[in-house]
This record gives sequence, C-alpha cells and structure tokens, in this order.
Amino acid sequence: MLWDAFVAIHNKTGLGGMLEIPMESFTRAVEIVLKESEIHDAAGYRPSSEMWAQAVRSCGYVQARVATGRIMSAAPHVV
Repeated sequence: MLWDAFVAIHNKTGLGGMLEIPMESFTRAVEIVLKESEIHDAAGYRPSSEMWAQAVRSCGYVQARVATGRIMSAAPHVV
C-alpha cells in the first residue's frame, strides 16, 4: 500500500522521471502511519490504504522531488 501511494502521488502531481523515493520521505510516511495507528491498535488492525495515501501526501515527498528537480536542472552540465 505504501508503494502504491507513492506511485499514485508521483503520477498525480506529474513529477518527471522515474519514481525515486528519498529515504527521508519514506521513513516520515511510515512514522506518520505508526503515530496515527497508535490510537487504533488492536489485534488484527491494519492501516488503511487511505491512511498510507494521507501519510505520503504529508511526508514531504512532492516538495523534496520538486526541490531536487530544480537543483538538478539548475546545475551546469559537465560533459
């Protein structure tokens, strides 16, 4: 579900290139879900796909990719 959430936001926002998930975004999304899940914890509990999607929207993935893209496109190309 986590991977699918990253794929969905990557495609929805029109980010170019291959899907690359910065470790900080990945771990932040997991942290968000773990903190949110604490109040729902019970035998058999599983975070919903919507919870994962919300975590990915909140983890800074899009902002990191946009910032990295700007840095990479502004850097001089050395051949």
